[in-house]
Amino acid sequence: MIFSAPELIWFAIGLLLITAEFIIPGVFIVFFGLGSLICSGTTYLGWTSSTSSQVAVMLISSIISLIFLRKYFSNIFGGKKFTEKESEEFNFAIGSSVEVIERIDSKTGKGKVKYQGSIWEAESEDIIEEHEIAVLVGHDNLKLKVKKK
Repeated sequence: MIFSAPELIWFAIGLLLITAEFIIPGVFIVFFGLGSLICSGTTYLGWTSSTSSQVAVMLISSIISLIFLRKYFSNIFGGKKFTEKESEEFNFAIGSSVEVIERIDSKTGKGKVKYQGSIWEAESEDIIEEHEIAVLVGHDNLKLKVKKK
């Protein structure tokens, strides 16, 4: 059977872990995937025949790659980090009017507004009904803070 070959199992684990990095962000899992691929290679070449030596190679190569390659891989797999200036560029919208498209309830903190053609989650200390106009007073990541106009 094809999956009884340990080098193929390590190869499949490596591909699975590297693929998981795209789904679960954090730039951490990819190094264990890389370690699994290295282990697959050493097992294929016959350098590691026992399970314990394979696990050791995988862990050691994963840790070494994590230490030395994390900064490089963070640029590839990580999202863009905004500078303070770029983050503040959104603040130009403070004071802008937004249309409430889903009732904003101050108790649940849930609601939605339409700003520049896009739908945003919103929160407010006020209860603002659907189709009313609100004023943008700030933001918390991707949630807009609004108040009744």
